[in-house]
Amino acid sequence: MHLQWVKRAAEKGKHILCEKPLGVSEAEEQEMFDFCREKGVKLMEAFAYLHSPVIREIKRRVDAGEIGQTRVVQANFFTRGYYDKPENIRARRETCGGSVYDIGVYNISLAQYLFGGEPRSVGAAAHFTPLKVDDFCTEMLDFGEGRLAALANGMCTHCARLSDFRVMGTEGWIDAPVGYNADGAQTFTVCRPDGAKQAVTVECPNNYRLEIEQFGRVIRENEAPLVSETFSLGVARTVDKIMAQIGY
Repeated sequence: MHLQWVKRAAEKGKHILCEKPLGVSEAEEQEMFDFCREKGVKLMEAFAYLHSPVIREIKRRVDAGEIGQTRVVQANFFTRGYYDKPENIRARRETCGGSVYDIGVYNISLAQYLFGGEPRSVGAAAHFTPLKVDDFCTEMLDFGEGRLAALANGMCTHCARLSDFRVMGTEGWIDAPVGYNADGAQTFTVCRPDGAKQAVTVECPNNYRLEIEQFGRVIRENEAPLVSETFSLGVARTVDKIMAQIGY
């Protein structure tokens, strides 16, 4: 229903912060951005975790070459399943349920954020429920030049929410047992081949607050959106390819 409600809001001159995934395809998202441009309103996809100081600090260190050239991003995100709630929108095909749309987009967007671009090729495999949505999926994204992302996501646990990631480079790696949208003191570790380790702790305010404050500046001060149209469309293109691979 995002396309429908983005258009209705834009028709009324409202700026729009829309929950991820912004759309269920690149084409749908492009239609939203074009429509909002025509109506003179701002549109930003709500990936709150990208506003987190700990995510931005890891990105800064990666870009600064602290672990050499980045080679592998490995990320996991698992939440409880919906075995007992078939009426839930995440469990139903007609409401575009499934683990890739609901939580896989976190891992995908993180990999593209850290590598600073889109993958050249995509491979994926998934398991489907009787209601024909993917309850878990693995993805391999090839960014070229020996750079890979190995991702796993699923709505297939009975109680646990599990998320972590690591970034591996030619001169070390970053181990980040940091949950998406976690607040408070968050710690990651920079590891060296000689065994040296540096623990880094970053204090994180509520990411949703940071996201709304940034969108306020986008509206009032014409600040560039942290989650740009280019970034959102790039993630959507990758999701389209994954969905085609798994036969969604």
